[in-house]
Amino acid sequence: MKYRFENFGGIIASQAPPFLAFVDRDYMRQLGLGDSPLWDTEDESVGLLSAPTEVHFAITNKCSLKCPHCYMAAGQKDEKEMDTDSFKRALDVLAQMKVFHIALGGGEAMERDDLFEIAKYAKQKGLVPNLTVSGAKITPKIAYPNFIPFLHRRARRIIVSDTNNGFLPGDQP
Repeated sequence: MKYRFENFGGIIASQAPPFLAFVDRDYMRQLGLGDSPLWDTEDESVGLLSAPTEVHFAITNKCSLKCPHCYMAAGQKDEKEMDTDSFKRALDVLAQMKVFHIALGGGEAMERDDLFEIAKYAKQKGLVPNLTVSGAKITPKIAYPNFIPFLHRRARRIIVSDTNNGFLPGDQP
């Protein structure tokens, strides 16, 4: 179980079932986690956290769809976008801060060749990667090694809607 101490007690995370829970000091002690220097205060209110629970990274501005309603004004790749190693260093910092989730989006995150490398690294560092993508670039060849095995273990139902390349979980790449 992943956890992080806070002044009120802490935040605990579970993978199965997936959840984050804010718990008090007594519950943290019942879990055998001991006391924290953050508890050297009378204030047990949930106020400012020591770190975010989730961080959203726009890992690229590039998007070939160029939707007119896009809040990112995505289109062309930003010339100052971070490279793979820079993202890994940033993920190292977030893991040290005990951030729980990292959302990887954009632009269209699927247009980065290193998207799955970054997501895998995040997972190795104890962060839960969430992909925020349009789905337009997800093909059976991409879906099967990256998504479908996980979905078959976790999901009761998979809904694919409004895709031009329409495939279903039972289809083969």
